[in-house]
Amino acid sequence: MKPADSTEEKGICDCHPDQSQPDVLLIGNYVPDQQHSMNRFLQWLESGLSERGIKVEVWRPDILMARPFKKQRSGMGKWLGYCDKFLIFPMRLKHRIRNARLSNAIIHVVDHSNASYMAVLPPERSLITCHDVLAIRGALGDPSAWARPSPTGRIFQHWIRTHLLRCRHIVCVSETTRKDLIRIPGNRADNQQIQVIPNGIDPGFSRSNVADALPSSALPDAPFDHPFLLHVGTAHPRKNRISLITAFESVARDFPDLRLVFVGEAFSAEETRLTQSCPFSGRVIHAGQASDSALSFLYRRATGFLFPSLSEGFGWPVLEAQACGCPVACSNISSLPEVAGKDACLFDPFSTSSIAQAMRALINLEQRQKLIEAGSANCKRFAPEQTIDAYIRFYSDLRIRPDRCF
Repeated sequence: MKPADSTEEKGICDCHPDQSQPDVLLIGNYVPDQQHSMNRFLQWLESGLSERGIKVEVWRPDILMARPFKKQRSGMGKWLGYCDKFLIFPMRLKHRIRNARLSNAIIHVVDHSNASYMAVLPPERSLITCHDVLAIRGALGDPSAWARPSPTGRIFQHWIRTHLLRCRHIVCVSETTRKDLIRIPGNRADNQQIQVIPNGIDPGFSRSNVADALPSSALPDAPFDHPFLLHVGTAHPRKNRISLITAFESVARDFPDLRLVFVGEAFSAEETRLTQSCPFSGRVIHAGQASDSALSFLYRRATGFLFPSLSEGFGWPVLEAQACGCPVACSNISSLPEVAGKDACLFDPFSTSSIAQAMRALINLEQRQKLIEAGSANCKRFAPEQTIDAYIRFYSDLRIRPDRCF
């Protein structure tokens, strides 16, 4: 299996070294966008299908108009990247898909944000994976999505929604996402095949000790000489990191050695201000970004993992932590109870006292062990081979009865 830390810069022209007919064509994301979770999902799916003997090709938009620009995620480079993704690539995709070599291939768009590609694909043998509809809900004015877009973002989400609702065959990664999708205004669920196939756990996250010799230089700011509670995520407000910092203040008084460690996007201005004003500021640590191997190491060393998100489409970090033998406490809303399992430690993400209580549960030795065992059992529901099997059945169903709708 390919390491999840790597992202191959392949475009539509250089992705198939031979001319044999593929069984499945996976449509991936534009590399400069650095969508780590989507790239990991694509690589994981490609590897899993290939291991089953299924011939797979991966196509991505080429970096063409944006190539001269060093910064391709902002300014002119970003806007020309849109041209690469949504003008040039669909035209080339439409032309190449007519090739006789691809006449029987199942075409899988792996990220719903690329739903517009479906307009140039044969609908009877094309499907798309929907990971969440939070941004779409936010663009429609739903405050519970915690995803308020910019004016241009609102236009972009309207465009995604229009194309997504026209798709005949959709896979949702959770029941929560499926319900959110069918509630979107204009949905034609009676004319669509919508199936839930939960994400599988990346095999790179496990209780194995292979990475326990990870050099400290890989995570120089991590407090490995102290017990620590861990959070992984971005600075987006829906990740609710501020509530973690606030809740930690009451717990820190009783546990002087305990640290709170954040991995991912740097602190926002508000998070920085709150951390600096906290009486235990030296014990709230941002360890920077981490590779998957380093992250796996952190999960195994952490006293517990906290995920207070206010909205999610799935919640991969919860499973990653559980797979590594780390006790987990997470929000009791959105998709997280569905993913964390029936014996998980759940808390009210809007209540800092509830979060603090969950922190104490993660520190308690007896409760920690129960949560570790519950997490290990829960991971069996997300075995990667089960997810691959489900996608293969979905592909086979398209071949046999392409126009069937539920």
